Amino acid sequence: MTNKEFLARLANEKAEKTDDEKRLKYAHKILANERNRKVIHLRFWLGMTYKEIGKELGVTIERARQIEKKTIRAMRWMPLEDALGIVEESTQTT
Repeated sequence: MTNKEFLARLANEKAEKTDDEKRLKYAHKILANERNRKVIHLRFWLGMTYKEIGKELGVTIERARQIEKKTIRAMRWMPLEDALGIVEESTQTT
């Protein structure tokens, strides 16, 4: 491996690490929103439908679905235990 190849590989690894850090930060930001956590809790802990969630939160069925999708997508970048712990912990205090 030449020096040029080594430096390119090193730069690529650093860029991947930075991307992972940005994704993790984004996931924490999404889960910091109480409504996002509540949608996940209502949907998966309590088994509510989108219609029931919409009524509970004052949003449309489609908006409840969009919030769920965005939150789950963000949670993919976190260790599962961390993501579920944040949702569960926040719902116990409410």
